[in-house]
Formats: sequence, C-alpha cells, structure tokens
Amino acid sequence: MIILILASHDERYYEINDKDVMAVLRKNQSRGLVDSDRRCLQYAVTVIREVRERAGAAIWKDARLTVDGIQMTATFRSGSEKNKFEVKLDQNDNPYSYHTEAGFRLKFWNGLYNFAGKAKSVLSSIANIFKPLRLAIGWL
Repeated sequence: MIILILASHDERYYEINDKDVMAVLRKNQSRGLVDSDRRCLQYAVTVIREVRERAGAAIWKDARLTVDGIQMTATFRSGSEKNKFEVKLDQNDNPYSYHTEAGFRLKFWNGLYNFAGKAKSVLSSIANIFKPLRLAIGWL
C-alpha cells in the first residue's frame, strides 16, 4: 500500500502553542485536508493545552510535537527538543498521543500529577472504609 503525503510541515518555534497548530490546520483545510488528519491536528491542540495546564508552558519551549495523519505529517520544534510528543491514529482512525521522551520538568510534573491522583484514590478508599463505622455509631 502506498500512502501519498499531501501535506508536510516542519518548522521551529520559540515556544510551541495551540495557535501554531491551528494555523497549520487552517492552511491545510483549504488544500483538501482529510477528516482524520483534521482530527489529529485538533487532538494535538488538546495535548498542548493539557500539558500546559498540568506542567506549565515552559515544557513547550524545549519540545517536539509530531502529528502523523493519513495524508499529512506536521512537526513542530522548539529549543532543545527535550520533551517529545507524538499524535497518531489508531486502527479505527482515532487520534491518540504519547510522549517518547521527557525532560526533567515534564518528568517532575508528571510524577507530581500521578502522586496526587494516587493520594486522592487512597484517601477515597479510607473514607469508604470508615463509612459503615460512621453509620453504625450514628455520625452523619
């Protein structure tokens, strides 16, 4: 099977942000961008926003984001590219993402985020254990 790459984008930025990805999306829509490639680019915007919310905008000053669609490949680069992310399509043409490399800042924030999630889960389990006891002694 031969796949023609209709659109290719490889550019370096000071900091990768969602506006850069949206600009590529708008530019390629007029060139007949297929739906799955459009969804990949939109998902890349979601990835940028989620990582920025969780770990800060500085992550995107040293990053590489590669978006691989069916007929399009886009690579956004900044700084030393310590934090590497990829957006691809699964077998059902649904976009997904993962990071292939993480710099210290991203590792730190991911660890903190995971720790907070586990702590919340543990505290919820403890609260569930004491729930029957509270009901048994009449506490509300």
